[in-house]
Amino acid sequence: CDGGAWIDGSSIEFKENVRKLSASEAMKALEELSPVKYNYKTDKEEEFVGFIAEDVPELVATKNRKGMSPMDVAAVLTKVVQEQNNLVKKQQETIEKLSQRMARLEKELEQFKKLEK
Repeated sequence: CDGGAWIDGSSIEFKENVRKLSASEAMKALEELSPVKYNYKTDKEEEFVGFIAEDVPELVATKNRKGMSPMDVAAVLTKVVQEQNNLVKKQQETIEKLSQRMARLEKELEQFKKLEK
């Protein structure tokens, strides 16, 4: 990199055997990631955050386990966030249904109390 943008080739023209990343694969990889703070041996003054390539899940490691692509981690995070968004939507729908049910029950209870008097 010459100080400009570093861009991974991402066109389908460069790829084969393309398959969707499952939510369970992404969740497992995310759970196994262990962020660390560190400095490079060549510059003890500047601190970074990231990962140790030898310690990351195989899904996001290079073959020689000496590097990683940020795009791989971004893909894992994207899949996990998508899955969590789906879960939040379902939970929100459940909360709405329960809230409506609770309101109906409270209204029925009020009517029942009036009849008792």
